[in-house]
Amino acid sequence: MRSQDLRSVVVYSMGRDGSAPIAHALRRTQGVHLRQVYTLHRPVVAKFILQNPDHIPEHLRLSEEIIKQDIPAENPLYFVTVLHDPFSRHIHHTFNLLKNQWGMDMLRQALSSPNGARSYFESVPATHTTEWFTQEYRAATGLNVYGEAFDPQQEYKIFTLGVHKFLLLSAHASVAHQRQILSAFLARDVEPVLEEVSPFEGILSYFTAQVLSEGWESLVHAFWATPYARHFFSPAQIGDFQTQAREKNKALIHQYDALQKRGKREALLKDALSSLGQVSHLSSGIDALVRARGLSTTRSALESILRQLERAQKNLVLASMRTLATWDVGVAVELGAQWYGRAPDERLIRTLAAYQHKMGEISQPLELLASLPIPQDPQ
Repeated sequence: MRSQDLRSVVVYSMGRDGSAPIAHALRRTQGVHLRQVYTLHRPVVAKFILQNPDHIPEHLRLSEEIIKQDIPAENPLYFVTVLHDPFSRHIHHTFNLLKNQWGMDMLRQALSSPNGARSYFESVPATHTTEWFTQEYRAATGLNVYGEAFDPQQEYKIFTLGVHKFLLLSAHASVAHQRQILSAFLARDVEPVLEEVSPFEGILSYFTAQVLSEGWESLVHAFWATPYARHFFSPAQIGDFQTQAREKNKALIHQYDALQKRGKREALLKDALSSLGQVSHLSSGIDALVRARGLSTTRSALESILRQLERAQKNLVLASMRTLATWDVGVAVELGAQWYGRAPDERLIRTLAAYQHKMGEISQPLELLASLPIPQDPQ
């Protein structure tokens, strides 16, 4: 493809704003060169690079590249910025600060009570969410997005400044509509935008419930009353956000209040473990194999068998957990806790954490999920 046909796209976002699925789709799209950055404000980029010359994150290296090379050379850039409900965005932002910067102990403490969760939530400045377009976006691009009306029903707005084009796109548009808008904006057949599924969704929901419990309206009203919220979302949409938050809160609080310790079902557990227990009976067969074929050929055969057995064991434990969970989640958790260390598998860890959370546990699923690779929050 000729260089003039290549679209240089910059996903320019405040982080944790629903832009990840869009970035993934654009990364898979032919004829698109994608870069994702979180600041283009020259003083911010320069200050960080000067203070940390040996540890420059990739997104800041890309920011510097755009500021020093593309913009002065007037290389046409297609900017994509995602608009997200500010309250939901701040929930995600606060949670990730807790998880990444403060560690597991602080996260447990914040989740241990509504007062703790709300106190930490309120301690994180909301300005990056609600004033990003004035403090970062306008300073970096020169665009005053509040100077022109935004149609919430249309779910996007395009600006042109010199050789550059800017797309503001609602995170709450359907993925099909997002793809349609992006394809028209870039004159490219953009790959499908997929729904984002977070392994922390259950914990995030619980954190949200803690923040919203007992007097949530005064706490979150500040987010939905900002110029950002009123400009990009209609009163009906803001009402929907509030209703969704209220209903989620009621459902989650009811769920946790109604939890009871589940009894053990030893028979089901024994059935689930029976196939794995049969492994011990292989010893006599292995002995016979050594006698018949010799040690070296037996070792090669055993290595092959063990590789297959390891895969089978992981699949069996996972299948057993899922089946048991339809009868008793507590038994499924007991099985998973007993076997995940012996048959380490990302699917098993995520499933075990989800079932533990379903039973009302907080610290244990957090510890499990913390052992998995987690994309860093750029902020």
